[in-house]
Amino acid sequence: MNKRWTGILFFDQKITNFLLIVYFLFLTLLPLVSIISLIILTVYFFFTGKLSRSIHRIKNDWLIKVFLGYYLLHVFGMIYTSNLLYGFNDLQTKLTFLIIPIVFAGLNISRNSFEWIKITFIISSIVSLGILFLISAKKYYFSSDINEFIYSQLAHNGHSTYLTIYFNLAMLFIQEKFYNKNKHFSTALTSVLFFFLYIGILLLSARTATIVTIISVVVYPLLLFGKKYFSMGKWLIHAFFLIVMTALFYIYLHYYNRFNQVEQEIVLRVISDNADSLKLEEPNSTNIRLNIWKNSMELIKNSPVIGIGTGDLKEELVSIYKKNNYQYGIQKRISPHNQFLHTGVILGIVGILFLAAYLFLPMFYAFKKQEWLYLIFLSIVIVNCMTESILERESGILFFTAFNTYFYLYLKSENNKTQ
Repeated sequence: MNKRWTGILFFDQKITNFLLIVYFLFLTLLPLVSIISLIILTVYFFFTGKLSRSIHRIKNDWLIKVFLGYYLLHVFGMIYTSNLLYGFNDLQTKLTFLIIPIVFAGLNISRNSFEWIKITFIISSIVSLGILFLISAKKYYFSSDINEFIYSQLAHNGHSTYLTIYFNLAMLFIQEKFYNKNKHFSTALTSVLFFFLYIGILLLSARTATIVTIISVVVYPLLLFGKKYFSMGKWLIHAFFLIVMTALFYIYLHYYNRFNQVEQEIVLRVISDNADSLKLEEPNSTNIRLNIWKNSMELIKNSPVIGIGTGDLKEELVSIYKKNNYQYGIQKRISPHNQFLHTGVILGIVGILFLAAYLFLPMFYAFKKQEWLYLIFLSIVIVNCMTESILERESGILFFTAFNTYFYLYLKSENNKTQ
C-alpha cells in the first residue's frame, strides 16, 4: 500500500471518528446535533463508497438482519394501518433503526475509536447533569423551592428515566476505565465523577432506572474480575463505593421516597374487592401504568398476531379506554409505558418476537463471549422497557441504536482479529 493511499485512509478514519464523537457527545446535551451529525455521516458513508462493505457484512451477519428487520416490520405495519400520518411520523422517528446498522456496518470499528466514544459519553453526561443542576439552582434562587432539584423539575425538558439510563451507562464506563487501570482515572477522580452522577440519578428519582443503576454498578466489577475479584486490592474500593451508595440511598429514601407509591398501590389493590374502582382514584405514575397495561393487554388480545398497525395506537387505545371507562386514559391519550406491550399492540406477537430477538439474542452472544459491559447495557435497556416505551422516543432510539450497534460490531470485529 503506497503512502498516498495510506494517507487517504487515515484522513477518512479521522473524519468518521470525528462525526461519531460529535454524535455521542451531544446525545445527552442536544440530540438535534447528534441527528445532524448522523445525517452528515450517512452522506459521507455513501460518498466514500462504503455501502458495498456494509452490504457484505449484513449478508454475512444474521443478527444485523434482525436489527434491520425490526424497523422493516414497522414498515409492513403500514399496510393495514388506518392513520397513515401517525404511522409515517412513527417511521420517521424510528428511522435510525434502519440507518445506523447500515452505516455502522460499513465503518472500521476499532478499540481506539470505541475508547474515545466512551470518554466522550462520560464527559457528555457529566456536563449535561451539571447544566441541569445550574438551571435548577437558578430557579431555586427565585422560588426557594427545594423541589427544583428533584424528579421532573431537575430533568427540565428531558425525561428522568432516559437521563438516568444515560448516566447509568456513563457510570459503568467510569468503572471500566478505573478497574482496567486507565492512567487518567485515578481513585479520586473516579469517586468524584461516579458519585456526582449517582447523586443526580437519585434526585431524578426514576424508580426502575434507579434500581437498575444500583444493581448494574454493583454487579459489573464482579463480572469483570470473576474469581479474581476477592484476591485483588480493588475490592476494598468497590466495598467503599457500596457503603457510600447505600448511605446516600438511605438519605434519599428518608427525604423523598417515590417507592412508597408502589407499595401503597400494591396494598390497595390487594385489599380492594373491586380493582376496577381504582380507575377513579387520584392518578399517579404507578396506578396509571397498571391501568394502561391492563387495557393494552386487552387490545393485544383483540389483534394478537400482527397487531393493529403502525399508525393506530392512540385511536385504538382510546377506544379501549372508553370501553372500560378509564377517564384519565381518554383525556391524556397515554401510550402503554411498556415497550413490549407497545410493540405488541401495533405489531402483535410477531412484533414482540422481533423485539425479543433484537434485545435478547445479542445478550446471549455477549454472555457467550463474556463481554460483560455489553450484556449489562442490554440488561439496563430490557428492564427499563418494562416500565417505559424506551424505543418509541428519539431520546431513547438515538441512544439505543447507536450503542447497541456499536457494541455488537465492536465485539464482532474483535473476534475477527483473533480468528
